[in-house]
Amino acid sequence: MTLRHMEIFYALCQNDYNTTKAAHALNMTQPAVSLAVKELESYYNVSLFDRIGRKLVITQAGKRFEEYTKSIEGLFANMETEMKNWDK
Repeated sequence: MTLRHMEIFYALCQNDYNTTKAAHALNMTQPAVSLAVKELESYYNVSLFDRIGRKLVITQAGKRFEEYTKSIEGLFANMETEMKNWDK
């Protein structure tokens, strides 16, 4: 599991669990977004989404993971800003 996996998952959550919208927001393909989610689910051995037809419905585990990713994304953004502006 990588930070990129979390970024993809978080983008998916921010785009109404729509893989096409998340892929567009991240400038990647929809299959790549789906693969990243499957890799996360495999890594943690938990379903983050229920798949109902072509629609994703977030599970309780997915909601908890979303909370973690939101926190981590915020910390990462703060770190990026501070480190890039260190000498200013």
